[in-house]
Amino acid sequence: ADTLLGEMTEYENGVYRMEGLRYGSYLVKEKTAPEGFLLDENVYAFSITEDGQNVVIENEAGVGFADQVMKGRISIYKTDNATGEKLVGASFRVCDTEGNVVAEGTTGEDGIVTFELRYGEYTVAEYEAPEGYVLDETPYAFSITEDGQELSVDMANTKISGKLVISKVDAGTEKLLPDAGFRIYAADRETVLMEGNTDENGVAEFELEFGTYYYQEFDAPEGYRIDDTKYEFSITEDGQVISVLMTNQLE
Repeated sequence: ADTLLGEMTEYENGVYRMEGLRYGSYLVKEKTAPEGFLLDENVYAFSITEDGQNVVIENEAGVGFADQVMKGRISIYKTDNATGEKLVGASFRVCDTEGNVVAEGTTGEDGIVTFELRYGEYTVAEYEAPEGYVLDETPYAFSITEDGQELSVDMANTKISGKLVISKVDAGTEKLLPDAGFRIYAADRETVLMEGNTDENGVAEFELEFGTYYYQEFDAPEGYRIDDTKYEFSITEDGQVISVLMTNQLE
């Protein structure tokens, strides 16, 4: 059986040495890898054949004794928080503990983005939301501690939503007019999404998600002429309120 002669000591950063070996053949093996690196379990043979000989052990010719870094992966699954629909176009940054950006990526058609990273501690955060969704910049902390480690994180976005507020008044007196009926159309100008009437204060409100729409009066207050023009508007920011003042002429 092989006899353990001793352990090599580190005499400068990353350099290990054993002196006083006599003429003969020997084996050397890494006992412990540096943190974050894989242990090289190979055994390396060498011989002392001359007085004062200095033998350098390498596992990569011309490089030295190199350990392979531990690596793992994190996959982010991005969905709509209401429907579970997979979201394309969510962009993420991965930062190290000092805040340096080490990777960036964007979800594809499958709603997934994957990062391969070396051993260490990280945070990942969204820096660009899919079109029509609210950006979630909350950082998620994680660590790669094992080689081949696979992490997965589910993250969801909320759709941008806003409000259209229509105030209806008499064209001459500016008196508030209840019971004016309005319809909201999709971007195709044909599909009716919702309808409603002005209340006692002459106001009708419609809650809508991100997108382009049209509104049109379909029922005028009693004694007034209808304005059946379709007016375009868009919801582009979360919490947006679009206020519109419309007038009616007496018949």
